[in-house]
Amino acid sequence: MKHFADLTPVEHEMISCAAEEAAEIAMIVCKSLRHGIDSCHPDPGSKPNRFEIAREIGQLIAVMQIMCDVGVIHPNDVEFGRLEKFAKIGKYLHHVRIDGQRALIITP
Repeated sequence: MKHFADLTPVEHEMISCAAEEAAEIAMIVCKSLRHGIDSCHPDPGSKPNRFEIAREIGQLIAVMQIMCDVGVIHPNDVEFGRLEKFAKIGKYLHHVRIDGQRALIITP
């Protein structure tokens, strides 16, 4: 039986994983905006939000690599998107300047 969106089981599974990781990034970013980037959950052993953002981004990168490895997405398309973002994001940033593929803090 075909999936209603014409996805293979692998595509469905990996797209679901990517969505879950992206949602986890959104959640910790929102918590950082509310409570501060160096704030942490009150439970003992909790890490600061800054660490949690990096951890969640790392987990999304791992899912991206798996998606490339199993053919759900192509690494060249990932690179295209990365370069496209570098080319476009600079005009929307107020405190960071993009210099090629490097980001620099703009000092007042």
